[in-house]
Amino acid sequence: MSVDAGAPPGGITVAGLRQVLCDSSVSVLLMDVRSREDFSASHVKTADCINVPADCLQPGFVRRSLGISAEITE
Repeated sequence: MSVDAGAPPGGITVAGLRQVLCDSSVSVLLMDVRSREDFSASHVKTADCINVPADCLQPGFVRRSLGISAEITE
């Protein structure tokens, strides 16, 4: 996958996310960390999008679970 120009380091733009979600060769789990209320009001309509409110996660939880270093490199 190529670098998403205009995205913050380690991030993705809306256009880049759409491209990934439409690519059947890529498996994605999209974790929306907004509040349950915000998620219920509006979210990406795909079975691969789940709500995990940020207050339920410890800082670095996903990074550590995936074995990713703290540094973001391009």
